[in-house]
Amino acid sequence: MTGMTEFAPVEEFSDYPAFCQPVLKQDNPSLVTWIDGWVVYPTGDFEQDKKIGCCFADIAIRFAREKQNSGFLYMVLGAINFKTLNRMIIPGGIEYGFFQRVSQIAYCGSMN
Repeated sequence: MTGMTEFAPVEEFSDYPAFCQPVLKQDNPSLVTWIDGWVVYPTGDFEQDKKIGCCFADIAIRFAREKQNSGFLYMVLGAINFKTLNRMIIPGGIEYGFFQRVSQIAYCGSMN
């Protein structure tokens, strides 16, 4: 989807990770207007949330590799940053764990 007036069938996004949610067109819920790349629900336990964030990072990286789409990671990271900058979320354990794991994988990958 490249423009504000373009829509895609909701079925195209059925395999996206659970933390990504399609935003449906108001007058036609079978069409997606955009993807919210970061919809998470903290448990309130920072250590548990870190583990969830690490799992989400593994899922995101696996999904991007399977789809051969590094732009997916950019979308997720952009969603986290956008929501943080606009005070829609306060980064917590899930975000910490996500960034920690992505950093670990990037570091290990750079050693190849």
